[in-house]
Amino acid sequence: PPAAPPPAALTPEEAAEARRHQDLAAQMDSIRASVADVESAAPCGHLKGARGWQDDLTKAACQLDGLELGGLEDLRSGRRELLKSIDRAAKLIDMRIAGTSRALAECAAVVEDVAFRFAGVSEWQQRSGGEAAGAGEWRGILAQAAAKLDAIECSSEAQRTQRRAQLT
Repeated sequence: PPAAPPPAALTPEEAAEARRHQDLAAQMDSIRASVADVESAAPCGHLKGARGWQDDLTKAACQLDGLELGGLEDLRSGRRELLKSIDRAAKLIDMRIAGTSRALAECAAVVEDVAFRFAGVSEWQQRSGGEAAGAGEWRGILAQAAAKLDAIECSSEAQRTQRRAQLT
């Protein structure tokens, strides 16, 4: 059988384009790794890292925007997929932060409700010297709210302050 012909040598332009492709692919791999780190941390990591995750995703998106991919369709396709991944991770983070805000608001409503109900009863209790009806139930409701507040992961100092205010 005849031997296969030797591979044709690349022209200088082709070699430069191959190096450019390789450099861009390496940059995208680095960005991909950064996004993957956020994607793995965001579903279950403590929300105190949320601001950093969001910053990392923003940096990754900016880096992708800055890449000049020209006609390199394989890399352009990879960039589109990475942008979708960034979007999914950002939405997940936003949903978790919104869930914390809802949980804090729910606990605040419970505490305010009990405080409102207890305010009138407290005056009656002072006059009559007796235990207010339902006081044990209210303590139980407040204990449940406190336990829920203890379990809430806050993503910002404002949320932590709000949580502390409800616990005191």
